[in-house]
Amino acid sequence: MTNENRKMEEKESKNKHRYVWLNILCGLGIAAIVVVLLCFTPLRTLQPGYLTPQSREQVINFALRVDSLEEAVARQNLYVTNLQDILSGRVKVDTVVSIDTLTALRAADLMEQTEREKEFARQYEANEKYNLTSLASRAAGVAGLNLVVPVRGVVQQTFDPHHQHYGIEVLPTSRASILAVLDGTVLQSGYTANNGYMVVLQHNGDLVSVYSHCGTLVCKTGDRVRSGEAIASAASVTDEQTGNAVHIELWHKGVALDPSLYIAF
Repeated sequence: MTNENRKMEEKESKNKHRYVWLNILCGLGIAAIVVVLLCFTPLRTLQPGYLTPQSREQVINFALRVDSLEEAVARQNLYVTNLQDILSGRVKVDTVVSIDTLTALRAADLMEQTEREKEFARQYEANEKYNLTSLASRAAGVAGLNLVVPVRGVVQQTFDPHHQHYGIEVLPTSRASILAVLDGTVLQSGYTANNGYMVVLQHNGDLVSVYSHCGTLVCKTGDRVRSGEAIASAASVTDEQTGNAVHIELWHKGVALDPSLYIAF
């Protein structure tokens, strides 16, 4: 083999190595560009299961609006039913002030209670029938406040400070929203190992309300919230016996209060 042939072979070998390294560098460059696009640009929202905080908040807001629309539709259907009864003579016109008052009066009658709700009502009435000291045990300065019901549902566990249970457990209805009991400031909003998603509100008069075992939070620490404003959604419950109930606490000047004495659950 002549020197000229040897040089040509060496040159071809170097060119092959250059092509290999060039292909490797091109592949790494393309991979880096794809990673940057998927992690630091709006294209990341196209990944399965990924939602931006704004999108997540919109989903929650839409769910809350659907709940409001369902309630409005139910009330409208009741309004039409009342109007039909008045026109047919089954309800006398002079027995009500207006059709709106009739709607409010008949709402509970037209919504049939479940056996579980009836049993709970019977037990509650039996427990409170001879409870003459409940009103006197209220904390001064709190009893006169008009507290909003934070979540609609069935009370599963009552206030029991003797067993270090400083609140009540409420099993919410489906897609229920958790509301602020009063105007206040969010002291804490986040996830804890023992209480799950949790919100703590500071109100006037040294009153603090605590909401734990929530679903999705819609407020953050430092936010100002209004009375009755949604601060979270209830967690999905698949089993009424083992599902996570919302835990509600009230504290006044460092003393735990029985929420059922101030809120008509």
